Amino acid sequence: MRRDVILETIMTVYQFVGGELASSSDTEILVQKASDLAGTLRSDVAYLIDGSIDMGSQSIIVPQGGLTLMGNGFNIAQLTTSVTNATLFVDDGVFAGDLFLRMMDIEVTGTGAKVFDLDNNENSDAIEFDAVNFNNCTSLGSMDSYRQLLARNVAFFAPADGLEFIGPWSGGLAIVDTIVILLPSGATLFKAGTGFLVGASVRSDMNALSVDASSTIFDFAPSNITPDGGFSLSNFRTAADDALPNFPSSSVKANFSNCIGISNTFPGGNWSISSAATTTIGMVDTLVKLAGTTTYNGLQWFTGSNNNEFVFESTQEIDIVVSGILTFTGGANDEMAVQIRRFDDSASSYVNVGSEFSTTISSGGRASNLPFRGVTTVAENDRIEVWVKNLTDDTDITGSVGGSVAIGERSSV
Repeated sequence: MRRDVILETIMTVYQFVGGELASSSDTEILVQKASDLAGTLRSDVAYLIDGSIDMGSQSIIVPQGGLTLMGNGFNIAQLTTSVTNATLFVDDGVFAGDLFLRMMDIEVTGTGAKVFDLDNNENSDAIEFDAVNFNNCTSLGSMDSYRQLLARNVAFFAPADGLEFIGPWSGGLAIVDTIVILLPSGATLFKAGTGFLVGASVRSDMNALSVDASSTIFDFAPSNITPDGGFSLSNFRTAADDALPNFPSSSVKANFSNCIGISNTFPGGNWSISSAATTTIGMVDTLVKLAGTTTYNGLQWFTGSNNNEFVFESTQEIDIVVSGILTFTGGANDEMAVQIRRFDDSASSYVNVGSEFSTTISSGGRASNLPFRGVTTVAENDRIEVWVKNLTDDTDITGSVGGSVAIGERSSV
């Protein structure tokens, strides 16, 4: 919700009565002191934070039915505490429900203090931050077994210790239009705790350019993400030297694009012929898989255990471009052709990719270059191979050392 809309809403529900602000609706409760957030809170109202509230040692118990707290802007609506070992948000000892925070600052600075200690106990509830600043917090604390977290238009200013995610999260995390500033040396902003497992996705476009070079933004590992491509960073920016120490961009669980400070994900790779071998033709105008030893480089989302075989290892189908330039020797003046082929694992059969590309081997059987290209869609365990045929007779064909083939995810052009 836009700030102007929220301000208008809050002004509408407040009325000036006898020199004091009061709620004008039975769906909002005005909060002007810590005791207004004490004890059992209601889940069917929005608590409207009026000014800066020092919570002291008092925790806010998030009821099982959920809790909504709203302010009217940064540096205006605040929840703070500087008490040693204070925890701002806690569950009721069984589980906490939904928690929605909007348009406010949170500042928890006491020694050993933290913002959250919440366990949803897999009750499929959500946490949402919308236009919230977390300022100078000793620790952001932990969240356990929620369905999902949405952080939108959020700022993390100088957190000494980050937020730990524990247990299974059937949905995941979306951290968008968000910034972290002054993350100190050795600190981790988002941490994978015991049993953390995302069922859907983690996605972020966060600006983490103003952090210490030795800090960590996500310490998640591929084992924390269930679906392939489920860790999605797009336009993510960071100045940390190793912002994701446990999550290589080449993992099938990663999908990083247009990022600064981390490697992007480039599904694909290439092979080149490192040792030539003769391809036995046997019959004119008949496709045969190209022989030879192929050496692979830069593989992401593909494996290359066998010669002349790119094997797709992700469960997420993608469109790819296959291109190459190979050099052939064979019978003088023989016409030959190259055909890209995809082995469809689901159907256990081959499909030709694009057209045949042909050339005529030079007189005397000297090497002839042949470029080729094709576009196709690959699914898990599909293979991309290069096959050849002799269109003139059954003379054998040899692919020369140095010829190469590359594959990569198709762009919009």
